[in-house]
Amino acid sequence: MRYRLGLHVALMLTLLLALTALAPVSLGQGIVTGSLSGIVVDPQRAVVPSARITVQQEGTNVVRTTQSNSAGLFVVSNLPIGTYRVMIEGTGFTKLELGPVQVAAGKDTALGERELRVGATETTVNVESTATPIIEPSTSRITTTFESRKITDLPIGNAVDYTVLFAPGAVSQGNASFGNNNGSIAAVNGQRGRSINYQIDGQANNDNSVTGPALGISNTDAIAEYQVITNFSAEYGRNSGAVVNVITKSGTNSYHGTVFEQYRNSIFDSLAHEEKAPQPFGTGIVNPPKFIENHFGATVGGPVLRDKLWFFGAGLGDRIRTAGSTVTSQGAITPTPTGMAQLAAAFPNSPGVALLQKIGPVASKLGNPVFTPTRTLIVNNGTVAVPIEFGTVARAVSTPQNIQQYLGRFDWQLSGKDQVSGRYVINDAQRPLGSAANTASGYRVDQPSRSHQASLDWTRQFTNSLVNQARLSYTRQHVGFEGGNSGCVENNITDCPTTAGFSSASGLNLLVLGLANNIPQDRNVNNTQWQDNVSWLVGKHNLKLGGEYDQQRSPSTFLPDVNGRYTFTDTTVAGATTFTAFDNFIRNAPAAYNFADGPAKFNFKEKDTAGYVQDDWHFRENLTLNLGMRWEWTQQAFNLLHDLTVAQQTGPNPFWNTSLPLSLTTVPKLPQDLNNFAPRVGFAYTPHGFTKLFGEDKTVIRGGYGIAYDEAYYNIFLNVATSAPVVNAGQLSTGAGQVVPGLPSSGFTGKDVRAATLSFIPRGVDPGLRTWTNVAPNFRNPYVQQWTLGMQREVSNNVGFEVRYVGNTGVGLYRSINGNPALKPLINAGFASIIPSGLTPCGTTGAPGFAQGYVDCTKTNVFTRANASRSYYDGLQTSLNVKNWHGLTSLVSYTWSHTIDTVSEVFNANGAAGAGLVAIAPNVFDPSSSERTRSSLDFPNNFAIQFIYDLPFRRDQSGVVGHLLGGWQLNSNYRYNTGEPATLYQSHQATTLCDPTSTASTTIDTCRPLLTNAAAPFTTVGRIASITGGSANVVNIANCTGTPGGATCPFVPMNSVHFLVANTLSAQFFGSPFARMVPRNTERGDYISNANLSMFKNTKVTERLTMQFQATAYNFMNREFLGVQDTKVTNVSSSPSSNTFGTNLFNASGDGSPNVVQSGLGRRRLEFTMKFIF
Repeated sequence: MRYRLGLHVALMLTLLLALTALAPVSLGQGIVTGSLSGIVVDPQRAVVPSARITVQQEGTNVVRTTQSNSAGLFVVSNLPIGTYRVMIEGTGFTKLELGPVQVAAGKDTALGERELRVGATETTVNVESTATPIIEPSTSRITTTFESRKITDLPIGNAVDYTVLFAPGAVSQGNASFGNNNGSIAAVNGQRGRSINYQIDGQANNDNSVTGPALGISNTDAIAEYQVITNFSAEYGRNSGAVVNVITKSGTNSYHGTVFEQYRNSIFDSLAHEEKAPQPFGTGIVNPPKFIENHFGATVGGPVLRDKLWFFGAGLGDRIRTAGSTVTSQGAITPTPTGMAQLAAAFPNSPGVALLQKIGPVASKLGNPVFTPTRTLIVNNGTVAVPIEFGTVARAVSTPQNIQQYLGRFDWQLSGKDQVSGRYVINDAQRPLGSAANTASGYRVDQPSRSHQASLDWTRQFTNSLVNQARLSYTRQHVGFEGGNSGCVENNITDCPTTAGFSSASGLNLLVLGLANNIPQDRNVNNTQWQDNVSWLVGKHNLKLGGEYDQQRSPSTFLPDVNGRYTFTDTTVAGATTFTAFDNFIRNAPAAYNFADGPAKFNFKEKDTAGYVQDDWHFRENLTLNLGMRWEWTQQAFNLLHDLTVAQQTGPNPFWNTSLPLSLTTVPKLPQDLNNFAPRVGFAYTPHGFTKLFGEDKTVIRGGYGIAYDEAYYNIFLNVATSAPVVNAGQLSTGAGQVVPGLPSSGFTGKDVRAATLSFIPRGVDPGLRTWTNVAPNFRNPYVQQWTLGMQREVSNNVGFEVRYVGNTGVGLYRSINGNPALKPLINAGFASIIPSGLTPCGTTGAPGFAQGYVDCTKTNVFTRANASRSYYDGLQTSLNVKNWHGLTSLVSYTWSHTIDTVSEVFNANGAAGAGLVAIAPNVFDPSSSERTRSSLDFPNNFAIQFIYDLPFRRDQSGVVGHLLGGWQLNSNYRYNTGEPATLYQSHQATTLCDPTSTASTTIDTCRPLLTNAAAPFTTVGRIASITGGSANVVNIANCTGTPGGATCPFVPMNSVHFLVANTLSAQFFGSPFARMVPRNTERGDYISNANLSMFKNTKVTERLTMQFQATAYNFMNREFLGVQDTKVTNVSSSPSSNTFGTNLFNASGDGSPNVVQSGLGRRRLEFTMKFIF
């Protein structure tokens, strides 16, 4: 045994030295255990040193011992979560036994001063303690802990991360959500949803590409605790918003587990309101769409060796079947089967007809397409003109989903000083993503995903005052957007069909053909994480120090337009014969061809490291100071793109002109960000006076300040990777006088198209002629400064409340900016005066930037991601916590807050039902102060309540009557929050002065509409058509179908419209492009008011077996959540059936938040569960 324990010590020291050599290390230090602390005193309140403290975990009988030090202080650290009995013994004193005492992850359960009475040591004094502490008297860290029962019993629909929304300060992010989620993407304390560090058992669980959790645990019976930390001590890092830690269950000395089946069926659903509503917004159906879900699984845990070795396992399956949601072409038309026969007969040699026959809507049988003829078009190829039948198409596309998840865990009490645990979890999912693939045209794409995570944990108690925890984990995640009925996958990306689209000035709305131009793609995350945490008690100082080292490897496949994209437009030849866009498709005369030549796979790598020291200084018995420092370094994975472009340009087949310097043909290398120091300072003070107000050790006043950093995410880098100079991507256009290749006769896959068109793609050119996406030269980690002051008050052993103020400011947050403004359009329009001094238009004839007068002569459009945004948050956060008070367990929280920023996300979030979040500011010269206003994350009022109530009837369930009347349980949760902010925006205007060269978008303008008359009807939108004698001639765009000023487009008074579309004429009339422009986020969407309710009946079959029947109603008040109204002013229409601007009645899905438990599905949905518990 001596040899074995010596080997344990040697291995632990070796691991510690290895970690130190790698660099004291991290990003999101994993904390999965808790601690117990206290001060031992005698009847005169003198400290008692060398008292023996023994803690024993209930369920496993694991024992840990320590001694009080010279200050009478003891800390038992790195304890697995659970319930403990505590024994305190001192020479000449009676024994003191406390229990049950609950230990939670990342928390110190402070027992306070514990008095030993003088007497025989054989005498024991038993003190019944509160199982779960209500207040935290030794830390300023803000933690909301949800015990296992709140995860398994509350109606959360297996959406585990929905739970975070019940923590004070947390809200659903809504339309600004871009990352993964396992139930919800939350924004905490005004920070973006990307700023959450997700963990499983304290170990990294983050998708570093789009953010969010890499793996979601859906088997709620496998979760022991769910923890949300919103104000950190130095152990925690990587992100600034919150740490969300899911802690899995362990085995015990008795066998225990569950077997369950959950069932949802649309026959129990109510009709949604829009289904019952009259036209134009209702659907008029009489039965809810078919939906069946079977969610089934089991858990089991128990001893392998009693008191030594335990196991826990869980399995889950989820099957969703639907009748198929109807996907329509939404008014876009395409040749019907009859039309296809007509086309084939009239134009047998047309590549366009061949494309339709091979990859067109009629060729695909997906979803049993139904073509509805709507019109006959005369199709003319210049030789033959024939009538062809066109119509809309609808497909009933089934969306089967299959999910499997398995988890296994062991815990081993290796010796009295050594504990080892390990866990493995795997998640397999197959989901369809029809909307991502031009489904109406006949394509459906799947989203296969597989995630693994394995971990090892070793805790070693070296002495009574020194404990070390060494940890190792490996996470692997794969998410694909591929397959489906197209059969093409990311490993054979050029086997996928090309894309053909249409643009018609005559208003002809033609359906896009082929697969979406950004499919297939995938992302992968491989993360190996080493952690080490040391707890060291020195006098009154409870020191924690350690670090972490991460190796990340994240290969991704993504290259839009790699298979080519054709655009056909209306044309006029020789001033006489007009061809429609479809005519030109049959003639094989595209107006534009978009291409991308270069790498499609990018293997990003980085090695991250960090270190911390935290001192919880028990300055006095009622005052603890929390002092910490953290340092983090995340390597610049972005520099892969620098290496790729240098290798490409100096290799045998360079893309670009080799006479240009590498600084103009390669991606610059970013410097390392090495100064990420994060101090953490806080205090926890227990008043000893004014006992009528504060009680006797019943109140804690806590405050703190800290800095936290955010990691960059690879989605930003992939945007750079798919533009010049990484790839030779661009457009050949007849409008630019270029030769545009037609559709190949050999076929229509990427291989066919590339073989026929690569010779047309110019090499050896100046990359400055292409559109660039880059990052700023000082691209670095954003950070947040946060401060808090609050009070916790214990009302009774079971009830407590907290009131606190939280404020923060985010610095250097990511945003998009126009990295190379074009100045000539402003100068030509008469606005040279608004251009800041020092910026001049390019004057070098022939340079890429000359024609439009770009600031940088060497480039044209440059889309830059930069640390150029700030945020400001103030919040009053309150909570009431009830723990098993007469059978009631509840958490009630209310937060009033206000969030201001200069932009809320680095990417756009808009569309037919978007929130109008346009990432680039209208004023490219002042993207910060001019945009400082209400944030998209500003939700002033947030109220949430959850409760579990064991009805007080015949709980012993004795006899037949007891079995019938006993065991009933009522559970519910409810959320209310203010509606989501939304910004008014407009389609891209040909004469816009905010983004005249379409750097940000060719469809969305960075100019926002102008406010003209707030008293006019909100949905009246005008446009200045001309200026005559200093007066503006305004038309109402909803009533303008002809020549401005004519009978079908009359001029109207300016004050008759609420808004004006911003363009050059409006800028000239008002004297500035930005005059009267509406600020961001002036509107709000529908508020969330969602309640879920469940009733359980627990029936004891035997002493060890309980049968539980559950009936759950999601959205039981049957409230329809309508999300955000359409804020695109140019969508206004005089027809109620087609107007969407200013209304959310068309928005049946609840916009960006359709989750049934989160905001309501627009219908009541019932779920029934049978579970056996043993």
